[in-house]
Order: sequence, then C-alpha cells, then structure tokens
Amino acid sequence: MGAKRFERSKIPLLPPIFNQEEIEFNSWLAGFIDGDGYIYVSKKRDCCNLQLKQAEWNIHLLELLKNKLGGGIYRVKETKNTYVYHLSKHAAMINLTHCLNGHIRATSRSDQFKGMCQVYNIDYIQPIKLEPNDYYFAGFIDADGSLFLNNKKEKESGSSSSIRIEVAAKFENDLDDFHNLFNGSVRHREGKGCYKWIIQSKKDILFAEKSFGRNLKSNKLIRSSLIKLFFELKEKNAYKTESPFFADWQKFMSDWFDNGADIYRKNCVGIPYTAKARNAKNEEKDT
Repeated sequence: MGAKRFERSKIPLLPPIFNQEEIEFNSWLAGFIDGDGYIYVSKKRDCCNLQLKQAEWNIHLLELLKNKLGGGIYRVKETKNTYVYHLSKHAAMINLTHCLNGHIRATSRSDQFKGMCQVYNIDYIQPIKLEPNDYYFAGFIDADGSLFLNNKKEKESGSSSSIRIEVAAKFENDLDDFHNLFNGSVRHREGKGCYKWIIQSKKDILFAEKSFGRNLKSNKLIRSSLIKLFFELKEKNAYKTESPFFADWQKFMSDWFDNGADIYRKNCVGIPYTAKARNAKNEEKDT
C-alpha cells in the first residue's frame, strides 16, 4: 500500500496560543527563513517543505530548528562545509505555518508562505508591525547580515578603524524596516542582483546593537557583543602601542577576527561552534 494521502482540513485550522518565549522564537525564525530559507509548495498544492542552508560553523542553528520543529540535517555534497535543514512532514509543516503566521514579510517568502497557508487551510495573517527590539531583525541578520571592522590601518594606528553593519536582500522593500527604524542607507549592488542596507555611524550602530544584537544566535553574536567595547577602546586611544590599554585592543582584535567562523583560516585562535571544529583546534594545540 502507498503512503496515505494528506487530506486538507475542510475548515480553517485555528492557531495554538503561544507564550512570550515562543513568540520571540517565532519572530526570529521568520527573519531567519526570510533571509535564507526556501518554502516549496507543490503544484498540486497538497504538500510543502522547508529548506535552509548554513555553513558548518553555524550548524548549531540548524540543530536548534531540528530540536524545535523536527526534520533532518544533511551535508551538501556540492559545497564544502555546508549543511541543509529539511522539514516536510505535514504535522510539522502545519505547526511551522502557525509559528510563522503574522511574522513572514519578505517578498519572495511571503508568496511561498501564502501558498503554504492555502495547502493547510490556515487563514493568512498580515505581518505585524515591527519594533526595534523585535527578534525578527536578529533572525534576518543571522541569515543575511554582516558585521565588518574596517581594518586597513588598525595594526599601524587604529585611528581609522570603524564598524559597519550590512544586510542583503533581493528586493529593496524587504529592507524598509531596517532603514526606517535604524537609519543608514540602502544601496543597489550592481552585478550582484541584490540590495544592501548599511549603517556606519556610532549612534546608529550602538542603537542597533542595543535593540537586536543580544538576540542574535549565529556566530555574529560574538562580533555584536564586542561593538560597545570597540567604541570604548577607541575613545581611550587603546590602539596606540604606548597606551596602557593596548593589550586590551590586541585582545579585542583577536576576538573580532578569530571568532569561530574563521576556523578554516590558518592560525585561527577563536572558539569554534561545532564539535568537529573544536576537535580540530584541540588537535592543532596538541601537535
């Protein structure tokens, strides 16, 4: 006998009642999926699945989804150090639909999500209004954000060092909330087929870090947690070799650049996230 065919509910399915912790996770999850996920809806509209790819140093994010939602994690054979999370069982997808409803807002993902709502007969909820501390921003940055330190001269002087935060999206309007709530600018990346939201001023970066930095779950949390320290050390001229805080500046630089994501870079001294990477670093120390 073949597998039992999924039968769509004849009446709209009612959502469960989520507590505050669940709401925060659902909002983060929506941002993460808006940034890096793909929701497949079959042409026959009787099945859906979710796929998410992450580099090995952020495999803990996929493990978090597996623990929360079910599904499986698989290595991507074609791409080195990359894994994909896959969720497809109907019960799990129905639960996922309820979790994301009212939080999904990216252009491409919204179209996919509306199709998923139709498959499971769940009334689609328009995205809720975002506040600066919403976990959605952290999820999107975990997926498609970057924290940079301009380090062209910091080893010589450090006076020109600056931090910027960037978020990439295929459609410009997907960055509206970032732009409206955190200032900065949105630029079109010629030849890349995407747009980038960028903030560089100290005031904007500190506000953004205070709003969503602590909610990050990827390796980017490491750099976010160092932002306030960066500005404190720079004000003290700690980058100068004669400064009494120069050792603190050197440690900051080490923590910023050797942050686990650079595990495959030679002489990385950061703390890797994955057990495999941690074991590799321990083997390096023993040799």
